[in-house]
Amino acid sequence: MRYALLYNPIAGRGRAAIAAAEAVALLQGAGHEVHEGRSERAGHIAEMSAALAEGVDRLLALGGDGSLREAAAGLLASGHASRVALGVLPLGTGNVVAREAGLPLDPVEAARALDRVEEWRIDVGWARAEGWSEEELFLAMAGFGRSEE
Repeated sequence: MRYALLYNPIAGRGRAAIAAAEAVALLQGAGHEVHEGRSERAGHIAEMSAALAEGVDRLLALGGDGSLREAAAGLLASGHASRVALGVLPLGTGNVVAREAGLPLDPVEAARALDRVEEWRIDVGWARAEGWSEEELFLAMAGFGRSEE
């Protein structure tokens, strides 16, 4: 299996690099090929996701719901979303998607569970806030408010 593991280095209060190294070692030890990508700025996970999607079977976002959302947006933009499985190794604050999926909330334990979890499809939504030029993808929730002008 070919994996891309993309992570936000500030996730988990800076513990993401250590968790990523442990998850990569675990996956490689199980015989998988793993490409590791470290985000350098907002939007970078989406860019890496789109660029790497053609060459992988599974794309993993290590971080919170925001990192997962970026990975999903990049995967959808790549045109390979129907072929590449997207997963999360939770290391965020809320981890809403991981909780709803019943995944272990420790990223290394979630990586251990990858061969045992069932793949399933989820719907995504798109919304554009007033004054924004582009729509944004959302996975778990969207908030709406009324502007008082």
